Amino acid sequence: MEATIGIYHEVSEQTSNGKLRTALDSEISRFQDFVDLIEGRAFDDPTFGADLEAAAVDLTDQYSDYVDQTCPISGEESGTVEP
Repeated sequence: MEATIGIYHEVSEQTSNGKLRTALDSEISRFQDFVDLIEGRAFDDPTFGADLEAAAVDLTDQYSDYVDQTCPISGEESGTVEP
């Protein structure tokens, strides 16, 4: 995820497409929230599973589909598009 965040950040800074920039920045924010959630957590933490499940649901929104369509390889990385 951290590699994806870095790539999205780089593309966001370089694109002249405002809609793509907004979508990538949204994805970066949600991916970073997910990384922050799992960093330093023990898998045997009784709340970990529920927190992880709730965060996974929040990883997709209107921008996810746009990013996957505009940058098809990104969907392979995130697992939201068939390779």
